[in-house]
Amino acid sequence: MQLKSSSLRAAIFIFMALASHIPIAQAQNDTAPSLTFDAAQFARWRSAADHGDAAAQNKIGQFYASGIGVRQDLVEAARWFAMASEQNLAEAQFNLGTAYEKGAGVEQDYAGAAKLYRKAAVQGYAEAQKSLAVLFAQGKGVVKDTVGAYMLALLARKGTSGESIASVESLADDLARMLTDEERRKAEDLAARWKPGMPLMSAEKQ
Repeated sequence: MQLKSSSLRAAIFIFMALASHIPIAQAQNDTAPSLTFDAAQFARWRSAADHGDAAAQNKIGQFYASGIGVRQDLVEAARWFAMASEQNLAEAQFNLGTAYEKGAGVEQDYAGAAKLYRKAAVQGYAEAQKSLAVLFAQGKGVVKDTVGAYMLALLARKGTSGESIASVESLADDLARMLTDEERRKAEDLAARWKPGMPLMSAEKQ
C-alpha cells in the first residue's frame, strides 16, 4: 500500500485521533441522545436486566456510563454491556468495544475492541463500522488495512444520518485520498455488495 505523501498520512492520522476519539459516555450514548432518568422506568429496566433482557442490560450500562440519574461507574457500565454483548446485541458490543478502546472501566485492549466492533459491524451497526474503520486505518488491534478501512467507512456512511454524517463522510473522503484508483474501486465494490451478516471481506483479516 503506497501513500501519496507522508504529510497526508500524518494529517489523516491526526484527524482520526481527534475526530473519532470522544469521551466514553458520549460515545456510548450516541445511539441514545435523549437518555433521561426516570426512577420508576429505571427500576423496570433494572428488573428486566436482572432477568437477562439484553436491551435492558445495555440501557442500564448507558446510565452508569453517562452518570445520568446514578453515580457514574464505568466498571459497572462495562459489566452490564458485557452481559448484553454476550447475547449478541450490536449496540452493547459497540459500547463495550468503546470501553476497551478507551480503557474505560476495563483495561485498554485494542484487539478486544476490534473484535467487539467487528461483531456489531457484521450486524450492520454503523457506529461500530466507523470505529472499526479507524482501527484498521491506524493498525490498532488489527493488521493495518486501508482498503478495508475505506470499505467500512463507506458502509458506515450508508447507515448514518443526522449530525453524525459529517464526520463519517470526512473519514471516508480522507481514506479515499490515501488509496490508488484501483484500491478505491475494490473497496467501493466490496461495500456495494456487502449485506448484514456477510463477512467484512478485506476488512475481515483478524
